Amino acid sequence: MKYLIWSIFIIPAFLLLLTGCQPEKSTEKAKTHTLKLTSYPEGAVAYVAGKKFDLPHNFRMTAGTYLFRIEKPGHAPAWFSCRVQSSGITVPVSGLDGTVRWEKYTMDSKQIELTPHGGTVLLQSNPNTAKIIQDGRDLGVTPMVLTDLPVGKHEVQLKSPNYADVTVSWEIRDSSPMIVHADLQSNIGQLLVNSTPAQARLFIDNQFIGVTPYRGTCAVGSHAIRLQRDGYLPYEGHITLLKGKLTEKDVTLTVSPSNLNVISEPTGAQVFLNDQLRGVTPLNLKDLPAGKYKIVVSHDGFDQVEDSVELAPGDTLKKEFILASSQGGIELNVFPAGVKVFLNGREVGVVEQGEGKTQTKLIPIHNLSPGVYIVKAVHKRTNPEIRRIRVQKGKITRPKRIELWVPNAEIMWKDTGKTEIGMIYGESEKIILFGPQRGIRYEIDKNQLKSIKFLDINE
Repeated sequence: MKYLIWSIFIIPAFLLLLTGCQPEKSTEKAKTHTLKLTSYPEGAVAYVAGKKFDLPHNFRMTAGTYLFRIEKPGHAPAWFSCRVQSSGITVPVSGLDGTVRWEKYTMDSKQIELTPHGGTVLLQSNPNTAKIIQDGRDLGVTPMVLTDLPVGKHEVQLKSPNYADVTVSWEIRDSSPMIVHADLQSNIGQLLVNSTPAQARLFIDNQFIGVTPYRGTCAVGSHAIRLQRDGYLPYEGHITLLKGKLTEKDVTLTVSPSNLNVISEPTGAQVFLNDQLRGVTPLNLKDLPAGKYKIVVSHDGFDQVEDSVELAPGDTLKKEFILASSQGGIELNVFPAGVKVFLNGREVGVVEQGEGKTQTKLIPIHNLSPGVYIVKAVHKRTNPEIRRIRVQKGKITRPKRIELWVPNAEIMWKDTGKTEIGMIYGESEKIILFGPQRGIRYEIDKNQLKSIKFLDINE
């Protein structure tokens, strides 16, 4: 990133210096200015106008433009430019748009900071393929070449199954390549796990390793153990392994009860299990004995449905019921936000703002008897919109979006500075759909506008 910043700074400056780095001719009376150049770290040299100078150095300069190249072994070169006039010294400053302007430099010295070249390390381990972790980040596995390492101390952790973790550190002093090697120490014990019944799935530290009866190796220390078998409750516990020792674990699993999950569309339906009310959907019935069950699902305004299930030990079943409604509904898409909506003269809601300035949330109106309804959208800034909407049995009617012309934005044209108040119907990255008055709308390129100010719709 630093090199990119220097490029942005130096290239425009260099273009200004195409006439050369020698002092420009001036009709002003010769006058010199002194600027002391230093470097960090010390020991750098500066080249200017084909001459070499050890830093620090006091440069006495007459009128002209100067370009300095600062070098030091093991570091990236740096550049510095200045312009000398009778009034003083100025330096180039690069703007965000790539243009360069000259600003007066008021200091009598300038320190140039040099960036060291990065170091390279070959990281090896025995055995190979050890995971390399640095500050919680997974860098890869050994052997690995790490490049562009800054000068200073570095530390990583090496991890490998059945081996003890090891911390490796080294210090980068310059760009010379290094080899860092680490030997990992074996860290395993023997493990024997039995279960009643057998063929249970065995997890160690949340990793599946086999089925019971299981015999194998594992890293020493404390580990979380979990056994799972269909029809039985899972077992969770801990074991501690010792290096070179056999650790045994015997587990008797408990038969799990059955579960029944009842869901419906719509939700909130009553659920009867063997003629007993057990709750409303969505309903998760746990710890049920195995056997046959009659399920009845009932909801106001919908046809009652009935079914049966048979639960085996440890089963978890899901039953889904789609209820047929004798009623209908409406989902209204009204724009803009702040509009009040009435259904047959009764207020049913106020339009709310959606995710964007030109989006609004739907207004759902459910449980309506079949027939024709009058929808009226009202806002104090404009005339109301009225729609006749037919509701059908068992269906949700989604009519065409209702749009009111309500001024919601003020735009300012870039070329004239003129402002207009109107309605923004839609907006993309480059275009807005603008309506200066009711019934008129057209697209405007955002590049033509100086500003877009959205108005408070409730004012």
